[in-house]
Amino acid sequence: MRSLSKCVSPFFAFMRAVSKLKRRMAALEKGVDEIMNTLADIKNEVTVQTTTIASLRALISGLQAQVKAAPSLTPEAQTEIDAIFASAHANSVELADALAANITAPPAAA
Repeated sequence: MRSLSKCVSPFFAFMRAVSKLKRRMAALEKGVDEIMNTLADIKNEVTVQTTTIASLRALISGLQAQVKAAPSLTPEAQTEIDAIFASAHANSVELADALAANITAPPAAA
């Protein structure tokens, strides 16, 4: 009987260790899932921002074309309008650059 307990005791210790490893693996998998969900949310936000930036650029270009096509603008008014559009374009570029600078590329898949 004593030899049986010598065999069974290490087995149960092994099974407890396996159970502990399973719990740790489940916690790690949950953490990875949370990270992936967060990354997916960030990716979606970036997509929305990119679309917004593209829409802003299109709006600025369209308005600029309409203003340039308008008849009878004084040179002073045209200069002021050009400055407004240049500022709006610079803001759009700055926004796109800031967004690109703060997004790091994901590591290459192994």
